Amino acid sequence: MDDPDALDQRALFHAERRSAITSTDVPGILGLSRYSTALSCYRDKRGESPERPTTLPMWLGNSLEGIVSQLYTAATGLRVRADNRFLRHHEYQWFGCHLDRRVVGDPDLIVELKTRDRMTGWGEDGSDKVPVDVWAQCQSQLIITRARECHVAALFSNREFRVYRLLPDPEFEANLIPTLSDFWFNYVLAGVPPAPSGSDVDTFIVNGTPGGASGHLLPATPEQEQVVEKLRVARLNAAAADLRKTEAENVVKKLIGEDYDGITGGFGAVNWKRTADINKTDWKLLAGTYEKAARELLGLIDASEAYVYLDKVRLIDATLDAAPGLYTAVTPGGRRMDCRFKEQESDNDE
Repeated sequence: MDDPDALDQRALFHAERRSAITSTDVPGILGLSRYSTALSCYRDKRGESPERPTTLPMWLGNSLEGIVSQLYTAATGLRVRADNRFLRHHEYQWFGCHLDRRVVGDPDLIVELKTRDRMTGWGEDGSDKVPVDVWAQCQSQLIITRARECHVAALFSNREFRVYRLLPDPEFEANLIPTLSDFWFNYVLAGVPPAPSGSDVDTFIVNGTPGGASGHLLPATPEQEQVVEKLRVARLNAAAADLRKTEAENVVKKLIGEDYDGITGGFGAVNWKRTADINKTDWKLLAGTYEKAARELLGLIDASEAYVYLDKVRLIDATLDAAPGLYTAVTPGGRRMDCRFKEQESDNDE
């Protein structure tokens, strides 16, 4: 059973996060994150997002915080303490954060704890080179707390530990505050969702929109006509880009020919190797074949002797009738976009 105090703490944590833009929201709002966007942050603040289940990486990250902080102390000689308060900007109360750690005796030195399985985007130990989403999060914490420095303690795949040192960036702060203010007041508080991006996060959100079965079409306003025109142009550009890409791929394949499996040079390597053969079973056809054979076998039973096997025959017959329902799952249909622009319709009619 869950600890009631832990549940209360979690509820308070989520309530505080909904009451402000947090440092972890900033990368998503700025379009710097793979895991969140302005639209997903908006939905979080408005209470429209379902509660996210705790994934294994999330659980491990939380569980390893104590280990990472001990590694930081061992590497730097600086002791740290947890800071569980929700901190708000002294002037902009709609901007806040939770900190991982502060250095004991030096509260103006804050520490962000990270666990990662890859080192892509991370620089050498002691540098300030961290992935841009982590950099934006830490810069936001520096702005909120007015700390003089933020250290990022990062453990990679339980094999490599590094400490990164970030100083405040006044130019980032000057540009960030107006952007976040606009997002908070003109979107979140106004109840106006920002336009979705092309990220997987927003694609998932938009594709979950109900409807799509009424048969009714929305008459476009002039402003909406412009939006759809952008889609039309984007699709034409994408089609042209795909054509150029396929053409280039075919030329390279021709260069490789039949005597080599690829080509290498200053660009790296391009491999064009034959994949293993794939054995694919048509399970629907196979099941139908077995059903047909079973019913034919039942038909061979002599009617005069059927009473001997009557119970078994009935059971087999009922099993065959029930099998499709037992092993058939209905997956709700999703919404599929089908664009039929005028020039495409005329081309199809020729």
